[in-house]
Amino acid sequence: MQANKRHTSQKSPSKGFLTKDLIRIMQLNMEGLSKAKADVLCRILDDEKIDILAIQETHTCDQDQLMKRGTISGYSIAGATYHSKYGTATYVKNDLRWNHIKSSDDNNIFSIVIQIGNLYVNNIYKPPATDWPTPALSTIKYPAIYIGDFNSHHTSWGYRVNNTCGDNLVAWSEAEGVKLVHDAKQKGTFHSARWNRAYNPDLCFISTERNGASLPTQRRVLGDFPNSQHRPVVIEVGYQIQSIKSIPKPRWNFRKADWISFTKNIDDSIRWILPSSGNYSRFSKLVINSAKKTIPRGFRKEYIPGWNQECETLYTSFKQSGNSDDAKKTLEALDKQRRDRWIKMVENTDFKHSSRRAWRLLRRLGSDGSSKSNLPKINPNLIANRIVEMSRAPSHKQFTMDIKKKLSILKKEAVRRDSISAPFSLDEINMAISKLKTGKSAGVDEIFPEFYKHFGPRTRAWLVSFFNNILENGNIPPIFKKAKIIAVYKPGKPKDLPQSYRPIALLSISHKLLERLILNRISPTIDRVVPAEQAGFRPNRSCTDQIAALTSFAENGFQRNMKTTAVLVDLSAAYDTVWRTGLLTKILQLFPCLTLYKLLNNMLCNRMFSVHLGELQSKVRRLNNGLPQGSVLAPILFNLYTSDLPATNSRKFIYADDITLATQHNKFEVTEEILTNDLKLISDYLHKWRLIPNTDKTVVTTFHLNNRLSKYKPQIKFGGKSLEYDPTPKYLGVTLDRQLTYKHHIENTAAKLKTRNNIIHKLAGSSWGAAMPTLRTSALALVYSA
Repeated sequence: MQANKRHTSQKSPSKGFLTKDLIRIMQLNMEGLSKAKADVLCRILDDEKIDILAIQETHTCDQDQLMKRGTISGYSIAGATYHSKYGTATYVKNDLRWNHIKSSDDNNIFSIVIQIGNLYVNNIYKPPATDWPTPALSTIKYPAIYIGDFNSHHTSWGYRVNNTCGDNLVAWSEAEGVKLVHDAKQKGTFHSARWNRAYNPDLCFISTERNGASLPTQRRVLGDFPNSQHRPVVIEVGYQIQSIKSIPKPRWNFRKADWISFTKNIDDSIRWILPSSGNYSRFSKLVINSAKKTIPRGFRKEYIPGWNQECETLYTSFKQSGNSDDAKKTLEALDKQRRDRWIKMVENTDFKHSSRRAWRLLRRLGSDGSSKSNLPKINPNLIANRIVEMSRAPSHKQFTMDIKKKLSILKKEAVRRDSISAPFSLDEINMAISKLKTGKSAGVDEIFPEFYKHFGPRTRAWLVSFFNNILENGNIPPIFKKAKIIAVYKPGKPKDLPQSYRPIALLSISHKLLERLILNRISPTIDRVVPAEQAGFRPNRSCTDQIAALTSFAENGFQRNMKTTAVLVDLSAAYDTVWRTGLLTKILQLFPCLTLYKLLNNMLCNRMFSVHLGELQSKVRRLNNGLPQGSVLAPILFNLYTSDLPATNSRKFIYADDITLATQHNKFEVTEEILTNDLKLISDYLHKWRLIPNTDKTVVTTFHLNNRLSKYKPQIKFGGKSLEYDPTPKYLGVTLDRQLTYKHHIENTAAKLKTRNNIIHKLAGSSWGAAMPTLRTSALALVYSA
């Protein structure tokens, strides 16, 4: 594209250098143009550096009215259509040269076409009551962009259902090879005041060449506009190299590490450090210093994703020559790097749970360098306070005294050491290291799993002695007890409430390695005492198995004309409320070994943490109860902690802390009585062991084929409160329903697929991702894993 516009000279692409001219267009349905709105427009146009403004619904009957209401300083009117209820206008910045092609209101569809450089811009408005002709629009030769308020419904741009106008518009775009530019993650362009919902009547289409390529186009929805339900949309057309602002924190570049030298440096020096818990700080200092010598580390304030030495060389040549061929080669090299990085990420990522990682990388590679202001609306100290409060569950005084007495007796009867606390071997260390996952964050000690993966034989032998010293003495380095908790906002929750943030603990990798060594020894024994109905974190068991177990139980009831009633029990922060004394009693009862008891007690008591929220950090707080978030041992210790749930007349289906009770009978009244009595037993057990049921989130549901009783709501009490009835509860990620048709689950999955399909659409609109092999690989990974 060769637009006749002024150039802004920049020194480097990291400062936003445009390798080819970029046109910035803003589109907005004004819902009536006025002087006041024109003044607001002036401010936005200046802030966004807009070249072309396309507005709809000016509500002006002639040129005099338009000039009177819509004079915008610095811009000329390039074309307009007039109507008392509709009307459109296109403005162009004064320092740009443009040609007016045509303005029309044929078929009551308002259109203005102008040309700027080689680019044709079609400003379109179709009133809601007007139908598209066949074809919907006249096609303009390449390159052309179609923008405006199309008032057409289609799932491709976020509507729940299609209407005739939407189908006709899609048929036109497919027939003419015109590509929709739409990002499903962005806010809607129209916010209905009546329905309080967002829609997307304002669209953007870009034409393509015969080979399917189009000009790179970015579209961004701005905030609300005064006295209009529509939101301004900024569209950038043309080639650009835009930078991403980096987090100002030094990071290791493991891809460029000299691992051979790293291994040798540590192996040569490790012998001078005595392998004891008191010397861990010296060990970590040796590892960090060796890494500094052999692994690049730092950060750039701004960077270009995919920019490498080849791009730098081509870009330097372009700066010197100004040749457009050199610019094209630079972009092609950059596109190849981005394509390779995307394919690598897609092939090595499991998207079963979320596609957020794909969206993040897609935005970075797509040069979406806009910074989003996400200032925390809550003090992290409030989140830290809640974590501490959750660990202080109410106690049962007499039961507490009984357990403490039992623990005292068990300690007296236990042996000092046995096979469970035998010294660790080199094979155990190597196996534990092999289980470490790379690409994970480090703990407070800044030791990354990549470091452990590249420790040499001498360092690994030192680790054997180091961990055996910890096992013998029961003392762990103080830094093992320190956790950095990242507060992750839960989408859709109020940002000013501490419960709206999920705490993710970053523990020392060395501490996790110690946990792995212990886990490998104790898990076979614990697995034998955990009841069969507990499926969480057990060999050869999975979420899918547990879902199948519950649904098979209900389906068997269908065969016998029985009604199944189930209660899905929700526990509040179950891992955080685990009572340490109670857990240690159960551990010592199963493993009568004082060495193991002392070590686990040391690992679980006096744990320190601070909450990090953006750049804010809470005060350091202390925990004496609960299991650490992110701990390798936490799941199996929780299984042991709840392994003695009381026997119930109803059947239990348990996955970690998700407890479901279900029973069957031909009368609902009988199932209600059984479940109410069983929940009384469960409630007493939870109170004694300091686990807190969340009665607000605990729900009751039914499975049966009797349509006459489809609206029946069982009356069941739990903790003195009547439980809410949920006809479509979500169990381990699957939405169930009364007849097990899975209709709601399929609908939810379909909605999820629409979002992931939008990733493919956005990928197809990029210069680096439009190739068929790239699209195929991405579709297989993103869509089939939904």
